[in-house]
Amino acid sequence: MSTKIKGIDVSKWQGTIDWAKVAGDGVKFAMIRLGYGSKDGTACGVDNYYQKNVENALANRIAVGCYFYSYALSVEAVKKEAAFVIAQLAKYKGKILYPIAFDIEDKTQAGLGKATLTAMVTAFCSALEAAGYYASFYCNADWARNRLDMKALARFDFWLAQWAAAPTYNGRAFNMWQSSSEGKVAGISGNVDMDTAFMDFEAIIKNKKLNGYTGKPGAENGGTDMSERQKL
Repeated sequence: MSTKIKGIDVSKWQGTIDWAKVAGDGVKFAMIRLGYGSKDGTACGVDNYYQKNVENALANRIAVGCYFYSYALSVEAVKKEAAFVIAQLAKYKGKILYPIAFDIEDKTQAGLGKATLTAMVTAFCSALEAAGYYASFYCNADWARNRLDMKALARFDFWLAQWAAAPTYNGRAFNMWQSSSEGKVAGISGNVDMDTAFMDFEAIIKNKKLNGYTGKPGAENGGTDMSERQKL
């Protein structure tokens, strides 16, 4: 893994972020929480800082991806979560040039069984792919080893959470690694999750014209075509 790109992942829990200082500290990408789901998929919510974080990260030339924290307890619920995510991404088509990740780790989901959990990840990632996005999924090493059929999920990118000096999980390839929950970055008060990308997602997504990217001027980094739709 010769490519190593410094990143972070953030949510409302980091509060107001000084993205200029974050950029000055060498952070090249940010995985920003879009929102969270619900057990039946009908009561999803948007992270209070989603819009602010996306727009200010882009304004400071930090590449952006998003993640969505699932509470779904069935495949049908996940499909509703995915539809919600796609709707929220629409205003940033062409600007979000890192993956859209399905975060599956909640204790309420842990006992659903490997077949159901694997089908849930497949449903989310497949829906995002069908909508033209680069999909991935996030979980920790325990879930990867014991709760998901990683071979069945091989076609989707994997974002590994393993807080350590170096990853020891070797069950399958992963192209993003969350290495710590206690990182320190200029512009952020308190701790922040630290991430490393092992490939240039932005170049790949641009090349494949995913996430709504067209290559036209103003279509990224907070260009003038950004919708002014009211914040949810």
